[in-house]
Amino acid sequence: PVLFTSPPGELTHLHTAQVLGAQDTSRVLLRRSNDDGETWSGPTEIPGDPGLFIRQPVVAVTPTRWLLPAFRCLTLPGRQWHGSADVTVVLITDDAGVTWREVEVPESTGLVHMAIVSRSQGRLVGFFRSRWADKIYRTSSVDLGETWAAPTPTEVPNNNSSIAVDSQDAHSPILLVANPVSAPEGTDEGDDDELP
Repeated sequence: PVLFTSPPGELTHLHTAQVLGAQDTSRVLLRRSNDDGETWSGPTEIPGDPGLFIRQPVVAVTPTRWLLPAFRCLTLPGRQWHGSADVTVVLITDDAGVTWREVEVPESTGLVHMAIVSRSQGRLVGFFRSRWADKIYRTSSVDLGETWAAPTPTEVPNNNSSIAVDSQDAHSPILLVANPVSAPEGTDEGDDDELP
């Protein structure tokens, strides 16, 4: 689940729901509270095809324009979902969560859980974990999330474990929390044909 305090002070709770652990059936639900979490609205679904999954926080680039990093859990023909075909998307709302649209991050297959940090002059930087257990990857946007650069690997190793990023403000250093180890070079940890 992702908990977000919107600029007017309303609490927004986003979470996924799926069929029996089948992540490719996942959908994102939203609930709101105007009394500091004492009571909550019923769930509303963020529209979109099944398989939408979230993990990282919402980023408010203006009081009404929010970015929700997500990824699409895609299955390969004849196989069950296992993550190797996932692609990253950013859900954008320009009306404080009433309506949403989806923007895909190009060349992001196997890169998930993008964490977004706001920088100066409307620039954004995103960091991903990799299903290939090799490195943390990085992307950027110069238009408040409308378009994103193709991700490139950083020098930081990562074994397909979660990451977190933070920055005090647009001019402060970016802090990255990660597990800095990776799979042996040349392995393909994210593409096993056999399910455990």
